[in-house]
Amino acid sequence: MAYLLNQGIQSAFKIWKNLIIFLAFLSIILCAVNCYLSQQSGHHEPPEYQKYGHMRGRTKIFPWGEDNKSLFHNPHVKALPDGYEHY
Repeated sequence: MAYLLNQGIQSAFKIWKNLIIFLAFLSIILCAVNCYLSQQSGHHEPPEYQKYGHMRGRTKIFPWGEDNKSLFHNPHVKALPDGYEHY
């Protein structure tokens, strides 16, 4: 009886192991294709900047010296209170 139970566990383990390996490789391939296609689509411009009074309000300066840029500021994505930074 214990032998049959052990054999069933080994069989289930083998099925799950193969399924997980298959899904892992499939997801890696799909992510690689997604990255390649998004890279091929090219650079897109951000939407036209619209100034809203309730967004990007600064009541005091940041302690690291840059009064408009947060610690994790990304100039390619985030806008400043007076518009986008274009490099």
